[in-house]
Amino acid sequence: MVLHYMRAVGVTVDGPIHGTRTAHLTPRPTGPDAFDFAPDAAGALPGAACGGAAVDLWFGRDEDELAELADGDDEKLALLRAEEDWSGRRAKAICSACPVRAACLAGALERREQFGVFGGLTADERRAVLRRRYRDSVRAAGTAVAG
Repeated sequence: MVLHYMRAVGVTVDGPIHGTRTAHLTPRPTGPDAFDFAPDAAGALPGAACGGAAVDLWFGRDEDELAELADGDDEKLALLRAEEDWSGRRAKAICSACPVRAACLAGALERREQFGVFGGLTADERRAVLRRRYRDSVRAAGTAVAG
């Protein structure tokens, strides 16, 4: 009875899940708006976990700014670096539970964002993803030509 109702309202079923006393079916929403997150006119993603948080959390200071703030004091520089590290980890933690993380990361990769944390990755991590994608595409093109 429940299965017929779920199918009638547009919910598909992946199949039985084992490991319980009786196998049961897990409903999964489908359709165009099941997980469709698109940026609004201002470019923001509705439903993002970062909404309302301080921008400084996602856009940390670079090494030059930290050195300038430390004013030659190595102990203060170490403290500022630790603070920046904590800020980056906090931003990544917020991103990890965000429902629009994949869309945010895809947009940042497409725009080649040079600074900040987007989609749970720092600028350096995003550059590594782009390099990896490029290398993979070159390898794929090379095997297609050779094969």
